[in-house]
Amino acid sequence: MKRLLAWIAAGVLGAGLVVAGGLAFADGDGETVTACYHNHTGALRVDVDGSGCGRNETPVALGAGLTTRIVVAGLTLPPDGFGGVAAECDAGEVVLGGGFEIASINPDTAIVTNAPLTLPDGRQAWQATFSAGGPVDISSFAVCAPGSAG
Repeated sequence: MKRLLAWIAAGVLGAGLVVAGGLAFADGDGETVTACYHNHTGALRVDVDGSGCGRNETPVALGAGLTTRIVVAGLTLPPDGFGGVAAECDAGEVVLGGGFEIASINPDTAIVTNAPLTLPDGRQAWQATFSAGGPVDISSFAVCAPGSAG
């Protein structure tokens, strides 16, 4: 794990930022890499020194040669609407980050939530919720990768 590329940290997404393509890293010996997923912000941190995850983090096991995919979900909120949309990863995947897009301009739109979410069946997702004064198209996206939380 000494030769682990720190690029995984750059793959953690902030609100409204889309990264196209895949993300790859290797540790040189084919081992599983342990990362820590922050339960509130969704930030992903590679546990390079083996110190483990903090109390607000969930350990995530990632395989070498990591590939990612972006999942998008969207909806149209009606006038004076409130709602959310979650981009869901498949079972056996973890959320590395996510964000949202507002496809139409409406000055009365407020972003209420833009955060990771664990679904009732244990799968992970990225959720965005909004309050809108008029009709607005919204989307949420999640960057999903093979792995397990736990």
